[in-house]
Amino acid sequence: MTLLSNELTHMSIKIKRQSLMGDSTSKKKVKKREAPKSRVQSQSSSASQSQTAKSSASSANNKPKKGLWFTIAFFALLAIVIPKPKMISYQKLNVVGTSIYWSGFLGIPATILDSDLTLAGEIEQGKIYLCDDINQNVGCQKYQIVKEEGFISVISHLISD
Repeated sequence: MTLLSNELTHMSIKIKRQSLMGDSTSKKKVKKREAPKSRVQSQSSSASQSQTAKSSASSANNKPKKGLWFTIAFFALLAIVIPKPKMISYQKLNVVGTSIYWSGFLGIPATILDSDLTLAGEIEQGKIYLCDDINQNVGCQKYQIVKEEGFISVISHLISD
């Protein structure tokens, strides 16, 4: 029982905590209150603060608008510069085919998007050649261009399929 009573007394002893930064009983600095300012000074300072807040808010609002306008201008420029696909109808021996033609851009050759054949010739001349292998010029078929349609017909063709 003595062991148990020693444990109880030992548990009842409270341990003092030490502070890590030094003596915890040190006095804190007391802030002195500044003398109250006159009303005129406080009103002028509040007016200047409100003006600076308005100017900073307006400049903050202009930054996102400028960024938005730059991105809109960038995408508009891309839409103008990059060639749009066309819907072409071509025929050979009274058999008519319809395909999407893209004229190419920055070194990418012109192509018919729904065909594995290689395109040779220009649409502006009214005839195109579709070849199995463009390097050998063997297996090329000549087609006559019947009709060209714009970008809207390409979109409607893609939606309908």
